Amino acid sequence: MQATRQQIAPDDARHMVAERPTGAYRRQIALGDGLNVDAVTANYVDGVLTVTIPVAEQAKPRHIEIGRDNTERKIITA
Repeated sequence: MQATRQQIAPDDARHMVAERPTGAYRRQIALGDGLNVDAVTANYVDGVLTVTIPVAEQAKPRHIEIGRDNTERKIITA
């Protein structure tokens, strides 16, 4: 993401303290394995950016049934 924040003030205004910095800025994140980067969505509402990055199907936990002598079954989450 990249954006520029401009100062909104009259030309003859003098600021003693500015609470928000101005200028260009950039944000980026490194994504790890196991994410479905083809299904990333982003939404910007009321000054809040929400980015949704779903987990890939192959990275989701799965249940494996383990049988023993066809009498006992255990379920393990892998």
